[in-house]
Amino acid sequence: MSVNLALLNQNLKIEISLMEQFLGVLINEQSVLLSNDIDGLERILQVKSELLNQLSVASNHRLSALGEVGLPQQNSSMTLLMAQSSNPSIEQSWQQLINIGTQAEEINRNNSLIVNRLFAKNQNSLAFLQGKDANLIYGPDGHNTTHLTLRTIKG
Repeated sequence: MSVNLALLNQNLKIEISLMEQFLGVLINEQSVLLSNDIDGLERILQVKSELLNQLSVASNHRLSALGEVGLPQQNSSMTLLMAQSSNPSIEQSWQQLINIGTQAEEINRNNSLIVNRLFAKNQNSLAFLQGKDANLIYGPDGHNTTHLTLRTIKG
């Protein structure tokens, strides 16, 4: 079992390294989104996709290692493993992976909000340029006025 635990811990270290890289990409993605750098976003999305594939493979290796020590191949088995083996290195690595994953999840959620705001802004700009908000007219003071208001003033 100790050989399998060593392999599991090695897999966790790889997964941590990949997750740290992924966290860095998410932070860069946020900067690129805020600066409206479309070309930079394309590059980041490619790197992000590659890292997600690598993370998936690393996660599968961890789950296989759990199976080799006789545990179900699911994330919740890590808790069972730590209770059975009391291996501080694995516990520390697992907690580090969870912490990085939590940070990545939060930054990804923020990036999603930024994307949604940019999308709404672009949709509104496009609608305006296409004349879909034709009832909107700006008065001499710079405030918007609708046709209805202008008719009452003229009328």
